[in-house]
Amino acid sequence: MFSKQELKELAEYQSKTSPVLSVYLNVDSTQLTVDQSRLALKGMLKSAADKASRQDIEAVEKYFDLEYDRRSKGIVILSCAAQDFWRVYPLAVPVDDHVYVSSQPYIKPLADILDVYDRYGVVLVNREGARLYLFYLGALQDVTGTYGQELRAGRQDAAGRGGRSGRGSSQGDWTASLEHRIDQLAERNLREVGELTQRFYKAGQCERIILAGTDENRARFMGLLSRDLQDKVVGSFAIDMGASVLDVLERSLEVIQTSEAERKAGLVQAVITAAHKDNGSLGLADTLNAVQEQRVQTLVISQGFRAPGSVCTHCAYLTLRKVNECPVCGGSAQIRDDIVDDLLHRALVNDVEVVFFQDEALEEAGSIGALWRF
Repeated sequence: MFSKQELKELAEYQSKTSPVLSVYLNVDSTQLTVDQSRLALKGMLKSAADKASRQDIEAVEKYFDLEYDRRSKGIVILSCAAQDFWRVYPLAVPVDDHVYVSSQPYIKPLADILDVYDRYGVVLVNREGARLYLFYLGALQDVTGTYGQELRAGRQDAAGRGGRSGRGSSQGDWTASLEHRIDQLAERNLREVGELTQRFYKAGQCERIILAGTDENRARFMGLLSRDLQDKVVGSFAIDMGASVLDVLERSLEVIQTSEAERKAGLVQAVITAAHKDNGSLGLADTLNAVQEQRVQTLVISQGFRAPGSVCTHCAYLTLRKVNECPVCGGSAQIRDDIVDDLLHRALVNDVEVVFFQDEALEEAGSIGALWRF
């Protein structure tokens, strides 16, 4: 499965001799037939034929015709046969059709997908146990759980003992004792779930958790979590314990999207404020300079934002001007259709956090901005 480490490796890759063909294709069967996807691919490859190598185009066509299993919703193919470079990423989420030919893989859509569908967990809890899900890129990555008959067995045992020895006590006292015992068992179960949650999501490197179940069970479980786990809880929803994985995924994505929209809106405002205080930048020109000077901590980009420019093949200087000669070192420069992708490559190589967000305030400020380290 595609990872952040792979994204960084793609950001570092450069082909010196032959261009890289990057193909993004929507193959979601709920939206398109196989023939429609095939026709879209044919059209994209035809449009790239004057830039991409014939070997790469044929490799993509062969994969789609003979090897693709048609189980994903989106597919990304990156090819540079001359350099023995070939990457295929079937995705559980659809992508917009796009083809790009350059000296490096086109990774902006992949970075956007990772930002939107990053790893998160769901704890579906009741008084007897829980199911723990780990979702990544719109698909189930792992699941575990703990269940038992303790509450039922405890209730039956207490009822049996109450029936045998309860003659000398009132029915109310016996009922209160039973419920107290059941509550103790429930709390013990929830504490065990909390310990399992700690281990499971630490192993899965998960920083966002959603609680699911009844209002009462979620509230009780939240109170038993450690502080570090409480800080990772980004939302909750009510759902039955017998819900399917698909139901849990769909409901949890709604929570994640709401939570992320709130977080990113706050981040955009932080970038705007920082820019006014000379601790950040807004607009492509200033942000481009900040990234090249390695001053950026967090980069915020409007989804779909593109702009032309040029990159020097000698010193790697990025400029918004369309030039064939580098204005810094005088070396040869290549004109790019989307210099924002080159900017993204540079940011990821330098371990900059990259966030994509559709926000009116960000668009008005130039569709891109950054928080600076210094």
